[in-house]
Amino acid sequence: MDAENLDLLTMLADHFFSIKQYSKSMTLLKKILESNPNNHRAMWQMGEIYIDQGNINMAELMIEQAIKLENNNPKYLYSMVDIKYNAGNIDDSIYLMEKILKLRPTNVEYLIATAMLYEKNKNLKIAKKYYFEVLEFDPDNRTAKARLKAL
Repeated sequence: MDAENLDLLTMLADHFFSIKQYSKSMTLLKKILESNPNNHRAMWQMGEIYIDQGNINMAELMIEQAIKLENNNPKYLYSMVDIKYNAGNIDDSIYLMEKILKLRPTNVEYLIATAMLYEKNKNLKIAKKYYFEVLEFDPDNRTAKARLKAL
């Protein structure tokens, strides 16, 4: 497939993915990967679709492959956190969140997610530290304020 057609397929796949028309997106993503087996974005999107469909094994495989090709992409790592967390593996989730925070240290969503994981793991001292960091970047953050009050 030539580059122009591949670009068009990618734009269409992105569009269908963004509006959650996953069956249309999946068909295009498979064609993209046939043409370019190292397209990490297509792998990640397929992984996200598999998560949505409840096919966690395939989701984990696809997202692991995307991470191997693009190991510093917070979006891909965050998807893996979701998989690990839902499998009950809090320690791996925390490890991945710490890696994400090294890449995006001021991202409030990531800071809150990390704090909540530490809270779930009964490490309240570190959870509080992350909630306070959230308030440094977003002083009016309701979630951080409520969680600190509860702790």
